[in-house]
Amino acid sequence: GGLNLAGYPTSEIKNITLRSRADVSFSERGITLPNGYCFYNENNMPVTGFVSGDYTIKEEPEALWGASEEVLSGAGTIEEAITAAVNDNSIAYIQLQKDVTGTWTIPGGVFTFDLNSHTLSQQIYNVFNVSNEGTEVTFTDNSNGKTGKIVSNYYYDAEIDIVFAGAAVNISQGATVNFLEGCYEGGNVVNAAGASTVNISGGTFNNTYYDGIINEGYSTLNITGGTFNSTRDDIIATYGGSVTISGGTFHLTRGTDKTIYYMGGGLNLAGYPTSEIKNITL
Repeated sequence: GGLNLAGYPTSEIKNITLRSRADVSFSERGITLPNGYCFYNENNMPVTGFVSGDYTIKEEPEALWGASEEVLSGAGTIEEAITAAVNDNSIAYIQLQKDVTGTWTIPGGVFTFDLNSHTLSQQIYNVFNVSNEGTEVTFTDNSNGKTGKIVSNYYYDAEIDIVFAGAAVNISQGATVNFLEGCYEGGNVVNAAGASTVNISGGTFNNTYYDGIINEGYSTLNITGGTFNSTRDDIIATYGGSVTISGGTFHLTRGTDKTIYYMGGGLNLAGYPTSEIKNITL
């Protein structure tokens, strides 16, 4: 029959356990849960469809993780997912399950972070801080919609006349970050320093206040694709290290700024399409 738990106090929902017959579907026989809650099985994984046994109602997970997109074996917070990937080499895939506000540190691991058409956001601070040699994170969106975002919103304090802005992804101390799909926005979007490596082959990068991608401190920036939009300040600012551009589309709104602000290091445009070279301003 119909079972409606939508109005039950969420602080107590963790104490409810249901047992279902094999021919009863939680999703199809009218069991209504509070927004943001779902059923978990004995392996602590979210479940849907026809099930039997004991199932516990808990908050929907922020992320799933496992060996691959097809083999997801863990569920919980983003922090728990990152910890699992850092401590267990078999965890190579994290898939976002909902929109979340916060900031996260990734000090190790080699894995893919799938935005899965959800948004991670933060105001003032960096959304992700990726660090340490040997760490390699690939940000992408493997969903059909491909609308996933990482957004760091800047904040203007009128009383002291200062703008506070973080990055969508901050990379340091020799870490490697790859961008394949997704949208990345911020006061500035990507910071790379400390001999780190950034590889961009796709995705959209929108900077709204400061420089979009900052490359400094012997870091390496390789751009083979992607779309780069700036409504304020330069799209790329290089203060050392090396920058190689062989693809991508660059849109600069303010004529007073530069597509590339060059202050040293190696700059290689040899592979960039000659039909598009006219759109790059140094």
